[in-house]
Amino acid sequence: MFHPPLIQIPLEGAGQHPVALPFRISPLGKAQARFKERYALEPDIDLARYRFRAVVDWVELRFELDRQTQFQHVQAVLEPHLRATPYVKPLDPGPGGASSQFSARFQDPPSLAEISSACSALGKKFKLLKQPAITGLEVSIDAYPRSEKDADRTLMAAVLQRTLFTERDYWNNANDRLRFVTSSNSATTAHKVIPEKAGDLSDRLLDPEQLTVPFGNTTVYLGAKDNDVSYRIQNKVADKRNAATGTMVPLPPDKKRARIEVTLQSDELAALTLGDLQSFRTFRFARLQGRYFRFLLPSFRSVNHSSKALRAASERLEQNRASTFLRGGMLALTLMDMKRQAHRRSLLPDLKRLLQQRGRIYRAPRTGVGGTADYVAYAGLNRCVSEALRKLDEREQRAWERLGKGGP
Repeated sequence: MFHPPLIQIPLEGAGQHPVALPFRISPLGKAQARFKERYALEPDIDLARYRFRAVVDWVELRFELDRQTQFQHVQAVLEPHLRATPYVKPLDPGPGGASSQFSARFQDPPSLAEISSACSALGKKFKLLKQPAITGLEVSIDAYPRSEKDADRTLMAAVLQRTLFTERDYWNNANDRLRFVTSSNSATTAHKVIPEKAGDLSDRLLDPEQLTVPFGNTTVYLGAKDNDVSYRIQNKVADKRNAATGTMVPLPPDKKRARIEVTLQSDELAALTLGDLQSFRTFRFARLQGRYFRFLLPSFRSVNHSSKALRAASERLEQNRASTFLRGGMLALTLMDMKRQAHRRSLLPDLKRLLQQRGRIYRAPRTGVGGTADYVAYAGLNRCVSEALRKLDEREQRAWERLGKGGP
């Protein structure tokens, strides 16, 4: 077992000093054999110092009207029923930009019931040929530091980056891979956390020093823009950013937060049975946690080989796994463990032949090795996220009830 480590979180910008994120060693008192003599690395951070809130960032709908019109007329009907102007665009427009099909994005809706009310008004003005179809959805978990300190917000963003876990394939498509963006003189540059060649599972090694540690005050991306599921993890200090003009609206201290957002579209919406607007009436956002907002910690073996050579090799492996997690998070560690497993499988035929020549039989280990077998839930953070999603469900249900009673 090694000493409790920490990672220095670098910050973009001249004169910025790194923020130290420490971790503590937590022995795993689990009954399963696979956790015997193992321990986890857990961020040494007090989650009670943060207020968590789940929100719907935006919903995108597709409308089919009984006649052609221009987008501004659709927008004019929707807007009085909303607190923000929706972005409406025609699909396959004809002369004068007229169309019978439109896409509308509703940003920061107070409730989905409010959107339903606006769509009902649209249906009275223009007959809807079918219920508005859901084409996109973005949901976020915000963590507000009660101290309102920059360092606390940076630490939480770094924790979200390192403990997010997904079993989706974000390796084969280079545009899907974990990355962050920096800005200089109005130009932006994307940096891959994991080098391009590291995605090749035939290469069994992943050197932790190859990983680029994301800046704590930038946005981290996972998944291409057209992926059915994509993520952004932000140290959010401004709204209404315009990349073209370089403008933004700074947030007041009490609105600044660490944020993780997931964007869902296409087949992923179908998998959640989110087809049309009315499907939101019975939808529970708590369902999103196990599928998208899942946070894990790595576990490590307490090395106690009698052989000095084996002990040194095992310690080196566990140190490399820990460094990979600290620098690139669970996503980088998952890739490292996948590469290790692929290499072990490639050696297995030779190992079996060697044992057979010596009159011995190969017996597969009974406990899990590699992959999620070596990971444990980050229980504290998962509880905070679960509670935030539950409260979002409660707010949405109250809004639907008010709509049913004729309220706003």
